[in-house]
Amino acid sequence: MRKRHFCTVLGLQVLATAAALPSRGQTSSPPSTSSVPGPIFAKGQPAPAANFTGQVWVQGLVGKEDQYPCGAGSVQFAPGARSHWHQHPAGQILLIVEGTGYYQEKGQARRVLRKGDVIKAPAGVEHWHGAAPTTAMTHVAITPDLEAVPVVWGRAVTQAEYLGKP
Repeated sequence: MRKRHFCTVLGLQVLATAAALPSRGQTSSPPSTSSVPGPIFAKGQPAPAANFTGQVWVQGLVGKEDQYPCGAGSVQFAPGARSHWHQHPAGQILLIVEGTGYYQEKGQARRVLRKGDVIKAPAGVEHWHGAAPTTAMTHVAITPDLEAVPVVWGRAVTQAEYLGKP
């Protein structure tokens, strides 16, 4: 089996943004945060406004410099923030680690996301994701193939689409 089959996870321009950011290496043990409330990962850098509505931050976790066949990043969405419609030629996995949000594939109903949910966006399927109107949401996004185009961006999600109205 090829290595990339073991690592099926990230996408959106997170990979492009995250790959350019320094990763947090594991050369020493990080301090324990099990009893400390708050985000698991640092907030990171603002995501490109051209591809998101609202405030979104990206923290690279695994990138090309780490020499793994996948990329990963933590993405924090402020309440009401969301990605534009987009697709990942190699697919994407989202691990919801905090808050409440939405996910929708083109032609499907919008889904509510909660902490602990796992989204497996198939390769080439147009979709969007983001926070609920009054609650922030954080996910870890993973993309399986660093050689593939990480994301193909589309138009902004309309307010009616965001609210789940036909």
